[in-house]
Amino acid sequence: MSFFKSRKGGAVVLAAAVLFGAFFGSHRSLAAVRNDAWNVCVNGANGDGRSVSNDLFTRFNTASNLCSVAERYPDAPGVREQAERLQTFLMDPIAPEEAERYGTIDTEARALIEKLEAAQLSEQDAKYVSGFRAQLDSLEFTIAHDPYNNLAEEFNTRVLGGFPASLIGPLTGVKELPIYR
Repeated sequence: MSFFKSRKGGAVVLAAAVLFGAFFGSHRSLAAVRNDAWNVCVNGANGDGRSVSNDLFTRFNTASNLCSVAERYPDAPGVREQAERLQTFLMDPIAPEEAERYGTIDTEARALIEKLEAAQLSEQDAKYVSGFRAQLDSLEFTIAHDPYNNLAEEFNTRVLGGFPASLIGPLTGVKELPIYR
């Protein structure tokens, strides 16, 4: 106990308090900036509900609807296999943070569209498939140009890439934001 009553003890306690305060304060600042950017992903840039997460949900539903059409053509070459492959990605719920899984769903859905377009579809199903392609194209453009992606890139490079965030971020669990393309 006498150590803490000495000048050296006081200096050690003061240094530890300053280091802890700087570390904790930096973590809180990083987490707050990350949360602000993430809210744009979830709520939209103006809080209007037009957000990347809604677009990702629409992409997920479009892929699911595409599988429903594919079920009517199990004997078409490659359709059943591709539909089953896409279904494996649609089985588990996906969090918006899982950018890679959403990209895989888009890739697999486009592959299924190719297989269906090569098959002999009814006139109505051909319209559905054409509409699904147009919707996926539109969503890809909308997602790639969403303001959230610019915020996420800036956070990942400028904020997390700078000092002291480059050291403190990984130590405190502040992760990069996903970027959707």
